[in-house]
Parts: sequence; structure tokens; C-alpha cells
Amino acid sequence: MAGIESVEKRVRKGWLLGLIKIMYADGHADPKEVLLVEKRRIQWGLTIQDVEDVQRNPDAYPYIPPSTDKERVVAMLDFMALMMIDGDINPREVECCHSAAKVLGIPPQFVDDVVQKVRTAILSKTPRASQEQEILDFLQQN
Repeated sequence: MAGIESVEKRVRKGWLLGLIKIMYADGHADPKEVLLVEKRRIQWGLTIQDVEDVQRNPDAYPYIPPSTDKERVVAMLDFMALMMIDGDINPREVECCHSAAKVLGIPPQFVDDVVQKVRTAILSKTPRASQEQEILDFLQQN
């Protein structure tokens, strides 16, 4: 039996599960998607065992949205980057991003605008920090 997990670790596992759901929304995991999820796993201090645990017990790790606007924007950018990274935007991935936006408190009417802004930023190779600030400014103005 595993020891008691910290609240932070459970929250991170919920975030990881959100990424995994978007990764598989189109029915397969592209190698670029896997690399992005792996990058976040490492950044968040999660192990391969944690990933397996999340996949075996998804209901045990609800998605708890970040507490600050900036963290919410970062999460939304992660979801959308994952959706677009393989170059094929699947309608199920878009649905997942709309659902994520709702949970993150991003007004659904702005999701398409945010997706377009992120897509433009990715194609123009805008640095991630600039993308985050642009989306944060957009949401705060609307």
C-alpha cells in the first residue's frame, strides 16, 4: 500500500491526467505529444510510477484548477500546445480544450480566440513567456 500523498502531488497528478486525456483524445499518442507530457511530468517531480497510477486510477485524481490567473493561462497553453503539437487538430482535442477552459474559469466564448492566438504564436515561434503574457492580457481585458 502506498504512503499518504501530499495535496500538491495529487493536484499535479490531476493536471497530468488532463494532459494525458488530451493526448489520447484523437485515439493515439503522437511522439511529440508524449515528449511534452514527459517534460511536464519531470518538471512536476512525478515518476513513471505516478503516471501508471494515474492511468490505472483516473477517478482518484480530479483536475483541480490552478489558483492564479497566470497558472490557469499556463495550463491552458499546455493543453492547447498538446492539441496542436502533432500538426493535426482533432475535433475531440478541441472539445477537451473547451472543457478544460471551462474548468479553468476561462470564458468559453474566448477559447477559440485564445486557440487562434496560441496557434499564431506557435507558428511564429513566439517565446512561451510572451505567449503567456499575451493571453493573460487578452483575458484580463475581456
